[in-house]
Amino acid sequence: MLVFLPYELLTRDAPLLQNAHNIALSGSLAELLVSYIDGLEANLSNLTVEEAPRIIRTIGDMVVACAASSASLDRGQEQTNTGLMERAHRYIHLNLHSDSLTPDVMCRALGISRTRLYQLFETSGGVFNYIRKRRLLQAYADLTNPSDNRPISEIAETAGFDVAANFTRAFSHEFGLSPREVRKTIATERPAIPATRFMRRSGTTIGDWLTLAR
Repeated sequence: MLVFLPYELLTRDAPLLQNAHNIALSGSLAELLVSYIDGLEANLSNLTVEEAPRIIRTIGDMVVACAASSASLDRGQEQTNTGLMERAHRYIHLNLHSDSLTPDVMCRALGISRTRLYQLFETSGGVFNYIRKRRLLQAYADLTNPSDNRPISEIAETAGFDVAANFTRAFSHEFGLSPREVRKTIATERPAIPATRFMRRSGTTIGDWLTLAR
């Protein structure tokens, strides 16, 4: 059944309805509205023309009440989702390189079901995809860190890739450059400064600084 309400009937509640734009009516008031419309449909043949204005006003008032209630529930759910998503992101960040970072472990830590977890990360392409991207970003940061001299194979293993070729393939697909190319580019643009130079500066006098600066 389609219900059309005249615009003039809802003018006074236009701001409220605008805030509730595109939300699905839910809750006990929505169920009451459905029951009311079902009752009208079942008794259409018994309704008179004189009763129509009052019925229209009743439906209008019920729709406004449902919209207000549903908008409030929707905002509350959105806030809950935001808080839960922040907890999930923080958990992943703190356990990014842990072998036990799995959906089951995350569900137990966050106190939610697998279905709820998958819903949270649906817009991110799934929880596995999100974790993989975060690990690749960390690997990129490690490779562009001049002080990190670990072999690429070790960085790949830290990122959760047992096979170096798989890491190279995933990394290249994500960033458009291979791990070796990224490290080579950074080394060329920012030549490493011998650590001994900085170590010698520690605890030196002004005269020593001037000597080192020549």
